[in-house]
Amino acid sequence: MLHMKSTLFVAALALGFLIPAGAGTSTAPFASAPTIAQAEGTVPKSGTIGQGCHWELSDNDTTLTLSGGTLPNGSFDDDSSPIVTDIRAIQRPDNSVPWSETIHPENITKFILKGPIKTGTSAANLFRGFMGTATIDGLDQLDTSAATDMRSMFDNDHALTSLDLSHFDTHNVTQMGSMFATEESLTSLDVSSFDTHKVTDMFGMFGGSYLLQTIILGKNFDTQNVTNMSAMFAADPSLANLDISG
Repeated sequence: MLHMKSTLFVAALALGFLIPAGAGTSTAPFASAPTIAQAEGTVPKSGTIGQGCHWELSDNDTTLTLSGGTLPNGSFDDDSSPIVTDIRAIQRPDNSVPWSETIHPENITKFILKGPIKTGTSAANLFRGFMGTATIDGLDQLDTSAATDMRSMFDNDHALTSLDLSHFDTHNVTQMGSMFATEESLTSLDVSSFDTHKVTDMFGMFGGSYLLQTIILGKNFDTQNVTNMSAMFAADPSLANLDISG
């Protein structure tokens, strides 16, 4: 299956990259219906998604707080964040609520994660498309040890200026394609804590991040099992420091 996501792939094609087939798809091991919490005639600002994960929107719909439980699984074949998908299912249970009144990820300027909070086996697209989000507070509270798929996890988050990934547990992850694609405001990225010995797919992992100057990889950034590195650093014109000696 050919995966072309966001402006990264347009840029990659323009640079003459041949994009090979993707490395499989992910399936969700659980599918729990979002819990609906609303008064009649109102659009809910809070509820429960995934497995016991509470979400709450601020009054002006610009801050999203997630706390406890397990976040819903994502799918790389779906362009939407599973967080947005589940929240909209709560806000529009019968499609009677106008689309304009539901959550819009581009309007979220801040994420707050309150632990303990976990990902499922798939973190694909988890924070994808939150184009106005400048900060994600509490990433150190996110337990990623169950995740095998992190494709496009932070893809298309244009306003992010920093990411604290120092507590990420990636020892089970096999898919990291497009994980940090089109991060248009990031200037540096530290993934030195990543254990990638099981990863097979790094397609476009850092591509299209126009201001990215430095990537710190670390001693456990192991690529011996990777079969797809196409466009891994494509369209990164500011990249000046990259130690791939390991």
